[in-house]
Amino acid sequence: LIAARRLNELEKNPIRTIYGCSTTGIEWRFLKYEGNEFILDEQRYLLSDLPALLGALQAVIDASQSAIQRP
Repeated sequence: LIAARRLNELEKNPIRTIYGCSTTGIEWRFLKYEGNEFILDEQRYLLSDLPALLGALQAVIDASQSAIQRP
């Protein structure tokens, strides 16, 4: 996430908040990098609980879209 932020800054496209995901394919973790702070969702989402996993993915999409729409 730090590298993504730096790349965007080098390309004159600074982004305030960057969302990330790490997965083993079965277990998923979500995090957010905002300012100089990492915020980790402590919940571990499992592929076997697809509604919860898809809900977490949708929350990231919704947050990203609302950030884009802000002036």
